[in-house]
Amino acid sequence: MKFLAAGGIKGNRALYAAVWLFLIVLFIYWIGNLAYFYVKFGFSTEKIESFLFGDPEFPERISISFLLENLHSGLFLFGMLFLTLASLIFQTDYHIKAKAALAGSLFLSGTADLFADFLILLAGREASVLKTLLFLFYEASLIGSIAAIAVFLLKKEGDRTNGNGTANHNGRLRGIMLFALINLLFVAVNAALFAKKIGFSITDIKRYYAGSPGDFMRPKSLEGLLETANVHFLAVSLYLLTLTHFLSMIEFRGRGLLTAALFSSALVNISAGFLVRYASTEFAFIKLSSFLLFNALLLFSSALLTNFRRPSVSTPQS
Repeated sequence: MKFLAAGGIKGNRALYAAVWLFLIVLFIYWIGNLAYFYVKFGFSTEKIESFLFGDPEFPERISISFLLENLHSGLFLFGMLFLTLASLIFQTDYHIKAKAALAGSLFLSGTADLFADFLILLAGREASVLKTLLFLFYEASLIGSIAAIAVFLLKKEGDRTNGNGTANHNGRLRGIMLFALINLLFVAVNAALFAKKIGFSITDIKRYYAGSPGDFMRPKSLEGLLETANVHFLAVSLYLLTLTHFLSMIEFRGRGLLTAALFSSALVNISAGFLVRYASTEFAFIKLSSFLLFNALLLFSSALLTNFRRPSVSTPQS
């Protein structure tokens, strides 16, 4: 994320090439998004209705747990994508208002697309067309961002911004603030998924991991626990590296302690399921407390990042 804190994309040949390759892969992802949506829904309101509400003759709403799991992973991926694209956008030489509009459109469209299914479930079958409209809004914003960055890279001028260093710095900080908002949404989805899938009582956690014959619940398998933990170790470490990178720009005494607490609580939270399943169900308290601590620290981190206007935030070097 060096280009976020400091300019110089065109002045660094390796970085310049890497950004071009990133844009090419992202363009392929954009095409893949359209293809997947077409194959799955065919841009048909009827297919979207069937997916979310079931057939009219046999109505059965889609599982909220399933949607929450998709949203959980989707927010992480979109947060990283938005952060990368927004930082690249603010390195271009366009007017600061144009850059803010591009980044803002990407944020709004991506977030709306992620929550589209929930909005439709709340509004009813008649709102199913929203899924297509919000998806196309996101696709338009994404290709607009890709094109804007590509045009900037093709320009022969020196790698300079529009000359207003303060404006560009503030623009990058606004991007960080939007990432902090995504972090808040991530915490909310975390809590909702935990409540729906496991439950916030010690008994619920014991039942989820160790099983409950009376409720016909099987204990979690080692394969299942390893699969879930392995994915989360990678995803959470990348996410926390990004978050703590931004926290390092803020001057407050507890930066090191906060960073250590974030990584430690995440590690314990991911690992605690193994303890509940194979050591003792009494470790359910560790699972619950580490989850609550981790998410409380994420909330605190977002509060710090959204305070970027204060003098305590150091100015990145350009």
